[in-house]
Amino acid sequence: MNTQPVDHYIQINGLPFHYVEWGNAANPTVLIHHGFMDQCRAWDRVANRLSEQWHLIIPDARGHGDSGWIGAGATYYFPDYLLDMHSLLNHLDTKPIAFVGHSMGGSVVSYYVGTYPERAWAIVLVEGMGPPDMSGMDMPGLFKRYVETASRLIQRPQSTPVQSIEDAANRMTRWDPKLSPERAREIAPHAIVQDDNGQFRWKYDPLHRTPMAVPFLLDRVKPLWEKIQCPVLSLYGADSPFKNNDLSEREACFHHLQSRVIPDAGHNIHTHKDEEVALLIHQFLESHTV
Repeated sequence: MNTQPVDHYIQINGLPFHYVEWGNAANPTVLIHHGFMDQCRAWDRVANRLSEQWHLIIPDARGHGDSGWIGAGATYYFPDYLLDMHSLLNHLDTKPIAFVGHSMGGSVVSYYVGTYPERAWAIVLVEGMGPPDMSGMDMPGLFKRYVETASRLIQRPQSTPVQSIEDAANRMTRWDPKLSPERAREIAPHAIVQDDNGQFRWKYDPLHRTPMAVPFLLDRVKPLWEKIQCPVLSLYGADSPFKNNDLSEREACFHHLQSRVIPDAGHNIHTHKDEEVALLIHQFLESHTV
């Protein structure tokens, strides 16, 4: 059994791709997909608690963590995350598995299972019900923001340079006041990398700071969610700044859904309340194991 994460590096769709593996491969497999501008090792505490009973696969999405960035002149296209998921599962040659997705990762796994319902026996969405509906969006303004921001970021300039691991940890707690300094110091070494000149930078591709070019339209997503037949657990942070006024409409798309609100947790529940998140995931999966 892997009581510590084991790193794997493969090629997927022409990009270097990294994932970590925890636990015994003889146990049921659970794939955990991180959120936007995050990386797989932010899930270490949850994974450590789950790895005795479950075999965990936690990838870095393209442009995140230790997976590769897209080439010059390209931008990130959301369906490519589904393509990478499909390629990874084919590489692993898995039977139906359980999925956990946080935030953007919740969208990735739910869209994927909506496309391939036979590949999942359970899903846990951690603050993963998608962004606000953008059907009333000013499209010329949206495209203008995308073009002008992408033009500034096409050479991948850094934001304010990172001075040290301690500096990175301090910034993380400023961005997320519910993240403890101790937890930030654990995550920070996995969130930054040092280049050949000794300069630190964040591992995520700076192009991710480009605004979304294609609006999120709930009516386009609902048919995917309605195709999901397996049980779904949706977890919310009581103090999360991300609230959807149409949450009941979204939840109604799923055939077998239960939800829980975790007190004193924000959007990044897995780093605020790892013990509670791990316990809820374990109990849910255990009650639905095939």
